[in-house]
Amino acid sequence: MTLVIKNADNKLVEMIDAINKMSKKVYSYVKEDEYPAELVESIKSGEKEYNAAVKDGTLKTYATAQEAFADL
Repeated sequence: MTLVIKNADNKLVEMIDAINKMSKKVYSYVKEDEYPAELVESIKSGEKEYNAAVKDGTLKTYATAQEAFADL
């Protein structure tokens, strides 16, 4: 699963890295306000492959870490 969080700070990145070490689920993150077209297409094709819905072809973004982890 890829978490896309605008303006992710270093503490958030460290927290995600710590969760990855303790969890069977592996999360990745994107620390950018603008997402490259290749990333969007990669996510869309992956979601199609696993029969997940793509809402309007957009990425879901979160303002805070609490919002991101509450949505898991």
